[in-house]
Amino acid sequence: MLSASLLLVLACTGETTAPEASTEPVPATWIGELAAEPSAFGTLMEAEPREAWVALHANQLLAAYAAFAGSPSPGKQRTASLLARLNRSLDRSLKRTNTKITQMRAERSLAASDGLTTYTAMSVCDADALKIEASGWVEHAALLQGTDGEALTAALAAPVLVEPADGFERTFYDPCGYGALARIWSERAVYGPGTPLSSPIGGASFPLNQALFSAFLTSADVGKDPIDTAPGAATLGVRPVAGEATRQSAREQARELAEGIQKLGKASTAQAPAEGTALLDELRLLDRFQHDWLTLRAEQWVLAGQLEPAHAMLEQTIDVAQPGVGPHNSPLTLALLAETHLATGHTREALDALQRLSEAHPEVKGLQERVGDLAVLEGLGRHGDSKED
Repeated sequence: MLSASLLLVLACTGETTAPEASTEPVPATWIGELAAEPSAFGTLMEAEPREAWVALHANQLLAAYAAFAGSPSPGKQRTASLLARLNRSLDRSLKRTNTKITQMRAERSLAASDGLTTYTAMSVCDADALKIEASGWVEHAALLQGTDGEALTAALAAPVLVEPADGFERTFYDPCGYGALARIWSERAVYGPGTPLSSPIGGASFPLNQALFSAFLTSADVGKDPIDTAPGAATLGVRPVAGEATRQSAREQARELAEGIQKLGKASTAQAPAEGTALLDELRLLDRFQHDWLTLRAEQWVLAGQLEPAHAMLEQTIDVAQPGVGPHNSPLTLALLAETHLATGHTREALDALQRLSEAHPEVKGLQERVGDLAVLEGLGRHGDSKED
């Protein structure tokens, strides 16, 4: 638990147990520097909102952003960026799902209900769509054009249309919300001119308040696309993929990263005080870095249209022992996993990933419903067998 690590570090007097001498060189990374100077973690917790970093460690992104509040911490900017990336993935998945449903219904000449017709018109998400006068849509239309990401996120958990059907109610959720949230959080992720950031804390090569819980091993890695061409990847022995990536090359990169991180951990702790080693272990920083790096690499493949290697990479990333959102699995990872499941024809598996994601993010309900509709349509296409092969 992070709280236990906080107590460990904050209880330190500043004196650390002397490490044993070693001749092995330690790469210049923030992980190595934190292991060598664990008191930097305590300094960070005292200088910036501790509860925000606790929430970020738990991948509770909305709670982390709220806890950073007026803080100039780079962690606040990074949390907003994660929320933007999460909602971009959800938006891509919803558009993909809606397109496939429309195509399948057209191929089968299925008639659309009034509710579906209205939802389809809303899904255009243009100025005319925002003028549609439907029961729950007017309030959403205002939120979609505003900047209140928290209010819009809460609103997305409820349907905008409810239509009576044969013995049940058919519900439709806001089809434009994820795109609007991606815009809102992207704007918050960028500090305006003259906006101060917290002073760098710890880490000679990469300040801790910029590096902690990130996918970047060194400051030179930030913004590198693909991340496997960054200096940190070379430090870890991860080779860039030559040519078109494949599922096999994705698995190979994941293996190289795991081996490189294991070596980095040994090198970093060999010369570190006991407190530094304990901090890395308590926070599982090496595992967390591996998870975030693999997620970023997979996301870059998604954006490049290379969905098969991205899918393979994400399957290597998810902690199956802790399948929900938490310190071991980020909401972005689950969203990307659902997205690549959909893109590679695994609709039922996408529903499973969305179910786990929706437990922490109720705003995912709208996408979950539409993917469920797609699964039903695909099942009907199998001569009455509603289960996928």
